[in-house]
Amino acid sequence: MKKAKIPSFTKKQQQGILALIMLIVFSQFCYFLYKNKSNTDVLELTDEQKIWLANQKIADSLKLADTTQAYKIYPFNPNFITEYKGYQLGMKLVEIERLHAFREQNKYVNSAQEFQQVTKVSDSVLNAIKPYFKFPDWVTNKKNKNTFQSQNYTTSFTDKFTKEEIQIKDFNHASVDDLMLLPGIGEAFANRIVQERDKYNGFMTINQIDDIWGLSPQAIQNVKKYFIVKDISSINKIKINEAAVSEISKLPYIRYNLARDIVIYRSKYGDFKSENELVNVSNFPADKIETIKLYIIF
Repeated sequence: MKKAKIPSFTKKQQQGILALIMLIVFSQFCYFLYKNKSNTDVLELTDEQKIWLANQKIADSLKLADTTQAYKIYPFNPNFITEYKGYQLGMKLVEIERLHAFREQNKYVNSAQEFQQVTKVSDSVLNAIKPYFKFPDWVTNKKNKNTFQSQNYTTSFTDKFTKEEIQIKDFNHASVDDLMLLPGIGEAFANRIVQERDKYNGFMTINQIDDIWGLSPQAIQNVKKYFIVKDISSINKIKINEAAVSEISKLPYIRYNLARDIVIYRSKYGDFKSENELVNVSNFPADKIETIKLYIIF
């Protein structure tokens, strides 16, 4: 019986095979380096920063174990519920979408019963949130309304808005309907203003209106002319030396990455003594410190 003949390769073929093997090994090595680099870039933290942040997370978890956070509801117009607010109120996404579809027809709900008919929320959800419903005193069909009167306003409209008599109102209690009375502010801008204000449970200064994207100088001037900030009782100031990253990121002008850097800096160097120390944190918006400090305590 003849033995199978082992194929022989020329020297050039052997070199080609060796080169192919080396290319495969090199490709695998490059993939390994790229994968590790990608994972590292997600955090963009040094080893030292990871240690400080890990220590802070342990402290935060211990603190949060002893406290419970409840979502506090303030009076609101249910016609302008956003997806985020609806989620906080316990509504389902499909229920929120029904409301938005109804509003897109330029229609408004004017009672708790109509709200349930449109959204089809359960009785339990409706009973929990309807005590906070705040409906305007006027019918929102502008074509048929020339005069609007409420507890805080007495407004007479003209085409040029020159004969209005508007009493100064607390901005933190202004509704979308109130803001839409001003020239230069339509429904979209009014919603944007209210949503920005409600993110912080209220403005601390009327000058925060300057940072609402898209508002014209004239619209900003009108807001400052007819609104002032009075009631700030709903604003819960954040203890900057105790707050977790998620809490700090809710402050005006502070995003998650900056909140994380603030916690790392605090863990490394100790508690902040004043707002002047906050500007030492990398990329901190020093030009906004006068507003930010109104929302924090030391």
